[in-house]
Amino acid sequence: MKISIIVPIYNIDCYLKKNLESIISQEYPNLEIILVDDGSTDNSYNICLEYQERDKRINIIRQKNQGLSNARNKGLEVATGDFVWFVDGDDYIENNIIEKILPYLDKNDLIVFNYNEIKGKTKTKVDSFYDYDNLDTKYLLSHCNAWNKIIRRTILKNAKFPANRIYEDLFLMPTLILKTKKIKFLDETLYNYVYRKNSIKNTANKTEDKIYALNNLYSKLNSNYSLEVEYLYIYNLLITSLIEEVKNKCKHDFKYLNKVIKEKYPKYYNNQYWSSLGILKRIYLKLIYHNLLFFPRILTYLKIKVFK
Repeated sequence: MKISIIVPIYNIDCYLKKNLESIISQEYPNLEIILVDDGSTDNSYNICLEYQERDKRINIIRQKNQGLSNARNKGLEVATGDFVWFVDGDDYIENNIIEKILPYLDKNDLIVFNYNEIKGKTKTKVDSFYDYDNLDTKYLLSHCNAWNKIIRRTILKNAKFPANRIYEDLFLMPTLILKTKKIKFLDETLYNYVYRKNSIKNTANKTEDKIYALNNLYSKLNSNYSLEVEYLYIYNLLITSLIEEVKNKCKHDFKYLNKVIKEKYPKYYNNQYWSSLGILKRIYLKLIYHNLLFFPRILTYLKIKVFK
């Protein structure tokens, strides 16, 4: 079984060695490591060359700067593995994880696992778990990160991340998940997501890109999965926007976000997936629905900054 790891790289020389050390430490021989240097102007490309000398499993592609989506798409064009894993160049993976994943590849199209969020010296485990075997599509759509998944390459046929947009995972991953026949959740923490203050998502308000991604899902999935797409609107436009305000001090226009959702889902606070989380969650969402944001903001702040 061959696995292709695609690593998009752009001006991350301070992080890249740790990333590549974690990948080449995987002893599995049938590993294809595709490094896509997206026009770096720092020392990233030279680091790639250094590691290619050390490990012949590495293939380097160099292109003019076109953004994360196009770098991933370029890696997909040349990937030959049975499975594909997108590993961002500023993150790193745990030791000996390929051996942990291998036993599940034959019978599954997608492997999902937990990850750590690394912020400075703080490491926080994040569970990706939902009971995939029993819930079919219910909450699958809320797991949109590309990097905490290994996916069968045939599922990615003709798939492309959107050019010149962020929230590219939200745009693409739910449609891919629905193409899979069997998904395995592996209750292991295998990936380390490194929080960077100067990353695009943490320095800019890209609400329109988020809406663009959600509208893509609406056009493709709403006829068969309206409740799931509605849940994605709620979670990504409202809940993550509150989290971004607290974490990144990035203000959002919630009246506008409410208007966007209400145009498609006038009573979105009744969404059954959200309602199943309990009465406090329903009250929380109802307050946001009516633009009564003081308490939701305070509660979000307390949860993230105080109680963590």
